[in-house]
Amino acid sequence: MRKKKGRAAALLLSAALSLSAVLVTPAPTAAVTTADKVPDPRVSSATVTPAAPGVGSPFGVDLTFSQNVENFDYDTNSDEFDCIKIDVSEASNSISVSHKTYFAENLSTDPGESNNIVLSYDLHMQQKDLKRIGSGYGVLKFTITYYSKYEEDNKVIAQSKDYHDLKFTAEYLVFSKLDSSSETENDGRLTVSSYKLDHTPVKEGEKFSLTLTVKNSSSLACTHAVSVLDLSGAEGVSISGETDTKTLGNLNAGATTTVTYPLKCLSKMTTGSYPVAVSLSADDVTAASSKIYLPITGTKAGKDDTGEVGDSKPQLIIESYDFGGQAVTGGQEFSLVMNVRNTGSVPIDNCKMTVGSDTGDSDSDKATTVGSVFTPSQSSNTFFIPSLGSNASVKKEIALLPKADAAPNSYGVIVNFSYDAVVDGKRQTLTSEETITIPLAQPIRFEVGDPVLSNPFYMGEAGQISIDYVNKGKSKVYNVSVELKGNFDTEESSQYIGNLDSGASDSFQANLTPQKEGSLSGTATFSYEDASGKVLTVAKDFSCDVQAAEAPTMGGADGLNPDGTPGANPEKTGPGWKLWAGIAAGAAVVAAGIVFFLKKRKAKKMRLLEEAEDYDDTPGGGI
Repeated sequence: MRKKKGRAAALLLSAALSLSAVLVTPAPTAAVTTADKVPDPRVSSATVTPAAPGVGSPFGVDLTFSQNVENFDYDTNSDEFDCIKIDVSEASNSISVSHKTYFAENLSTDPGESNNIVLSYDLHMQQKDLKRIGSGYGVLKFTITYYSKYEEDNKVIAQSKDYHDLKFTAEYLVFSKLDSSSETENDGRLTVSSYKLDHTPVKEGEKFSLTLTVKNSSSLACTHAVSVLDLSGAEGVSISGETDTKTLGNLNAGATTTVTYPLKCLSKMTTGSYPVAVSLSADDVTAASSKIYLPITGTKAGKDDTGEVGDSKPQLIIESYDFGGQAVTGGQEFSLVMNVRNTGSVPIDNCKMTVGSDTGDSDSDKATTVGSVFTPSQSSNTFFIPSLGSNASVKKEIALLPKADAAPNSYGVIVNFSYDAVVDGKRQTLTSEETITIPLAQPIRFEVGDPVLSNPFYMGEAGQISIDYVNKGKSKVYNVSVELKGNFDTEESSQYIGNLDSGASDSFQANLTPQKEGSLSGTATFSYEDASGKVLTVAKDFSCDVQAAEAPTMGGADGLNPDGTPGANPEKTGPGWKLWAGIAAGAAVVAAGIVFFLKKRKAKKMRLLEEAEDYDDTPGGGI
């Protein structure tokens, strides 16, 4: 192994000597380094374990780098280079790299074609150092530097000496993006329904625990659910003794589970609300993130305060606030009451207090307006506090009107302070910022129409019931189901409908079969959940008459048997007997008319004959 290292070192030393030879000639317009003349290493073999990690899953990588160096002589007795440092970073947004500096292993050289040398070495990255955090392509970038290495006090020291230009870069595609056809949108399936701290407010230097309640709000089960806590936005807060990834297992539809993260704060922190992101994912479910805020009380006056100077700077905090309940309602005005305290040892004056919204910008003046979600109602969003003594407090109240069509969510309200104070004999203008989280809900307007039945019903025969329903609210309703109860038989006694978007409507239909005469009655109960998981119900009663089933008609269509005799039920012979009875009555009337006409005609004829006879008997009549 030492000989192989010597050959590699000889190669790189010779490269440096070649550079010197080039520099003896007239200087070119641009500097040419050894690294410019040697091609970058490439990955000749790779193993990723597992080969296709899911979102939130750790994975390991074993790589072998090869570098083909041309037209350089080497001295096998040279041993200048025997250390290769590899700095690792991610070139996409899908990999988290926790350990970023490595030293190559198994350094060796082999003769290539002509006067070429092939330099090779290995890189091993453990699963605890890498994690997939996105569904896109995963690319690792390597910055490779060749050093000499020696030991000092039993500690390995790497130095580049005069060969600082021997630096190369390489990239490798670790995994491809996930197939979109194998994923479904989260669509609210995994959400952080609530969270709590074991104590609040948390002070700098303290240990505390964060407990999350995760809910599967969909109608489908989630398998292999994973929670990942991202503390990148909460500088000074870290996980104590555990990883940021927690396995939640399988969650049935509507099920909840809790997960706890042990956290700790640095000894010196700035007072404020620190944003923490929670990423939730499962098999066939894309990752969805939620943001929560950790209230932490500290003594640092700002990011540049090291704690060594300026400890006497006064700090303004919102020690408590009240907005009237668990959540505000869109379109309904509410009052936000804030208690502001000066935690410093010196008084402050000329304080400007501005209430605004968290727009997600990094600018210091991002809280100049309340924003599109909350609007001041008949007042300004700015307060003036003339002075506030050490450890004194003042109450401020502002009326806010939430946007009527704002999506149900928790929205951050930022309070900025700008004030003057005399610190260490010098008058200074100081600033601080506080964040308040206010949950907003929209009223649920799930309406159910009156049941419509095919009245009347007949005993033993199925009739239909139809009930229309609509979501007139601006929030989605979840897990809608219907249950039928009453004095009837039905195959649709319980039916699951699912989630209903805002503005969506449909109709529930079922067949009901009464078993006795009289009256059919029952209740249709619709149950559903709001965004917070609260179960609500709407019940609709219905009833109708039930008649005896019609007896079957015997004989022909007219109620008569083929021989002309009445059928088995002459009282219910159907419409045929009426038709024939009408025909018979008409025939009788016609016959009576004919008889009357014939009799009248015969009488007239007899009268004419009698008159003729009388004429014949008259004297002088005839011939």
